[in-house]
Amino acid sequence: MDSGKSSGNKGKRLTLADIAREANVSPATASLALNDSPLVASKTVRLVKGTAMKRGYSPHSIARRLSTGRSEVISLYIFTDDASPAQWILPSSWMFYNPIIKGIYDVVKAKKYHLQLEIANPSDPGQTDLITRFLYEKSCDGVIFLLTDERDYGFAESLERTNTPLVSVNHRLTASIPSVMVDNCFGARYAVNYFIKLGHRRIAHIAGPDQSYNAVERHRGYKEALAAAAIEAPNCYVRVGDWTIESGRRAMGQLIDTDRPPTAVFCSNDHMAIGALEAARDRGLDVPGDISLIGFDDSEISHLASPKLTTFRQPLDQIGQLAATEVLEPPKSKKHIKLRPLFVERESCAAPAGYRHSERRA
Repeated sequence: MDSGKSSGNKGKRLTLADIAREANVSPATASLALNDSPLVASKTVRLVKGTAMKRGYSPHSIARRLSTGRSEVISLYIFTDDASPAQWILPSSWMFYNPIIKGIYDVVKAKKYHLQLEIANPSDPGQTDLITRFLYEKSCDGVIFLLTDERDYGFAESLERTNTPLVSVNHRLTASIPSVMVDNCFGARYAVNYFIKLGHRRIAHIAGPDQSYNAVERHRGYKEALAAAAIEAPNCYVRVGDWTIESGRRAMGQLIDTDRPPTAVFCSNDHMAIGALEAARDRGLDVPGDISLIGFDDSEISHLASPKLTTFRQPLDQIGQLAATEVLEPPKSKKHIKLRPLFVERESCAAPAGYRHSERRA
């Protein structure tokens, strides 16, 4: 069933039987050796592979798939909505996706699998039906879903029935499909508590888009930390951006124009924090003298800004590695893993102006 190409006999197609005969083993042993079976001695594996390489033989992919029951392909689907088809390639978004994809690729490659990347709209029944059929046909050995938005993923139940190993990244797909994500809520609570320890009470938030899972979780953490400290923030202290520098600039301008401007602002990503920094300067305010800022992502611009931005570093490459490991070596129990972001303290935060050290709370 396996076939290859001949470098020595013009017009004759080299077969697995030819390699087996030259290596003086049976075709079954040759097939097992070419597929790194532990049933074959390492010496025999080297002999068969050496013979195949010398003769220019490589197993036909379809035949290898039939003999091993594996496609040697892992599929990665990035779900995005057609309403914003370019959202996933925004500079801030790509800095999020890229290390995750690299982490996945490194593990998949090390296991000698191929990674297939697809961009799909989970709101399109035609596309979700296509994915389901793809899994029923066993066209891949596992699937990783990278989720970004809050939405109904009800079609996932049909995916589970295909018995294909599945893992979601950045958000739970279902309670029974393993997931790996950043603990966004923890990071937001940490940021607000850091401001509080510095003496701030007028703490605002520049949030990401309402439909973004990461933005929703960071906003939730902001509210939880304020509630735990019995600090009330007016509704005008929350402004919504779209992850871009310009939206951060616009939101900061609106915060400064409120009756009692905040003394500290937690931004849902670094790009919006840089926009906020620029807006504060345009209004003649000093950062951190007049207003403190914290971002999220620890992107390159965070440490190129002046002052350098206090922010959070996300373990994105580790998330990708864990997701790939989960799908290649499915655990017996379904796991939902949350990794905490690392707080990176730089130069954009200080106690509020006029705040005495003796007033600081423990």
